[in-house]
Amino acid sequence: MSRYSWCGTGGTAASGRLAGFSGQRIWKIIKDLGKRVGVDTIHPHAFRHACGVELLKRSGGNLRAVQEHLRHADIQTTTIYTRLAPQDLQKIVNLFDGNGGGTQ
Repeated sequence: MSRYSWCGTGGTAASGRLAGFSGQRIWKIIKDLGKRVGVDTIHPHAFRHACGVELLKRSGGNLRAVQEHLRHADIQTTTIYTRLAPQDLQKIVNLFDGNGGGTQ
């Protein structure tokens, strides 16, 4: 299981909740955390996107597994994770490593 398992569990689209939090609460948490680490422009969907990239890496490129985990209705939606430029991927990874999006 991914260390970012919150990206597709703990809630349903119908409930409008993720891991027991409302969308508004998640947005506030992410904005507050971004301010704390000096990231002015950050969006909750960036975390979901980073999760998709991480899942794709860890699954050995299994798009179907990522599609299921992220609950995408259409596999075409999931293919976006295969088109990231290496520098974009590195920025996302650095955010999770506490590097604030800089290079390593």
